[in-house]
Amino acid sequence: MISVVVPVRDEERTVEPLYDELAAALGELGEPWEVVYVDDGSHDATWAVLQQIAANDPGVGLLRLSRNFGKEAALTAGLDHVGAGAALILDADGQDPPELIPEMLLATRKGIVKKTEISNFANPRTAGIIALGVEDDDALIEAV
Repeated sequence: MISVVVPVRDEERTVEPLYDELAAALGELGEPWEVVYVDDGSHDATWAVLQQIAANDPGVGLLRLSRNFGKEAALTAGLDHVGAGAALILDADGQDPPELIPEMLLATRKGIVKKTEISNFANPRTAGIIALGVEDDDALIEAV
């Protein structure tokens, strides 16, 4: 299972186009996937838009925090609700292109990839996408 966690706050204009891009990119993988959106205290129509998306796609999960707790808390909540397998974190503001997800997963599945290799590959285009399974000289981030 490939899981994508997307923290959102006041993103009513971006969540639907982002979902379309995510569904297209993840659909290319040919394996089960889910997207978990975590609404971190939005004041706009973000939650209503997310509910419409989830009503039409059983692969979309929604979490709504009671108020704004911050991005880290939203990510933690989302990661606590994903299935087993690879987990990716994606910002909702459009700066991280979902079409690079298959390429990044392939790179990590070929073996442990040095953080600098991901950085050289990804930045500046994908600064917010984190593919779990990336090795750094100081730490190893494992798939959840």
